[in-house]
Amino acid sequence: MRKIIIATLLVMTGQKIQAQTNSELNVLIRGSFNYFPRIRELDKTAELGEMQIDIARTNYLPALTGVGSYTYVNPISQKEFPVGPNETQLLRFQPFNNYNL
Repeated sequence: MRKIIIATLLVMTGQKIQAQTNSELNVLIRGSFNYFPRIRELDKTAELGEMQIDIARTNYLPALTGVGSYTYVNPISQKEFPVGPNETQLLRFQPFNNYNL
């Protein structure tokens, strides 16, 4: 009989007692998670891993390169050829402006 009374009292008091939330304690716990160096280190490690994955993905993209140059040449080689009676034509062996791509 005594066990039944103790059990009912415990059940009744257990229902009355509720977990009290302390907002200051919650703020301190969250602050400790943000401050704790090991947790911050794990966050940075995760960010670093994501960056390495992004860098590895760039290897699948094509790489385009290009080189361009310009040269002005003067004097150039030239020769006059007769093309008809009293008529000659000037032939230049290379242009003055050289573009190279």
